[in-house]
Amino acid sequence: MHLPYYLLSILIFLSGIKSLALPIQIQLDMKKSEYLLYEAIPIVVKITNRSGKTQKFTGNWLDISIFDNHGEILIPSKKAHFKPLEIKAGKASSRSFYLSEFYSISEGRHSVQASLHLGQNSKNSNEVRFNVYDGKELWAEEVGLKTGESFRYELLQFHSLQGPLLYLRIHQLGKSLVATYLLGNFPVKFPQVQLDKENNLHILYLVQAEIYAHLTFSPSGKIIQRTLYERNATKQARFILSSGKISVQGKLYQKKKEKKHKLSELPTYFYK
Repeated sequence: MHLPYYLLSILIFLSGIKSLALPIQIQLDMKKSEYLLYEAIPIVVKITNRSGKTQKFTGNWLDISIFDNHGEILIPSKKAHFKPLEIKAGKASSRSFYLSEFYSISEGRHSVQASLHLGQNSKNSNEVRFNVYDGKELWAEEVGLKTGESFRYELLQFHSLQGPLLYLRIHQLGKSLVATYLLGNFPVKFPQVQLDKENNLHILYLVQAEIYAHLTFSPSGKIIQRTLYERNATKQARFILSSGKISVQGKLYQKKKEKKHKLSELPTYFYK
């Protein structure tokens, strides 16, 4: 059913009055604007109470809406339910969650907005835009378990505004995604990759100029270990495979303590 334009204008005007009459501030924030396909997308909703009295938010007090590049609203895969919230006058409270908990988000440009409800009044947050793209697959391997389940490991390169990033993605074949991990900035040298006899994935790569990270993941997406190694003057850290077991040839990283200098030892430009 389509309403006459003048009636529609009146309704929009009245709804705007209700929204303006709600002395509550609602702000959406995202850490970044680009995400790998299937990556968890965190978002923070901050609510500030300017009403001069304590406010209690119960029931369906918060809605989250995602729109695609054409302005079409996405249908949530699961209804979002938020616990009741009480905010005292002049105070603020934040709620953090993942959009991927409620939405299956495909590739493309998107925007998200929150709507706060208090009694008969509602108020919309700012609109936050973000992009979702897939990465370039650099390495992949399928493995099986004794249970009969099969999994696929994928190492991907993702080009972001901050530079190329390294990701690990794990799928359970025939079912769904298990996990997606951001491993950090894409290293200068391609990561060393090995599977042990339990089909756990071992990744060894440079995270800083002289520091290597050794990460181990299970097919179920669990992080088994995180260990840092130093690169010495002549050798880089590397994997050693023996009887299906994997170890790293290298020196364990120890954080160096900063040396305290006397004033007489400091260069002259230090004071300027």
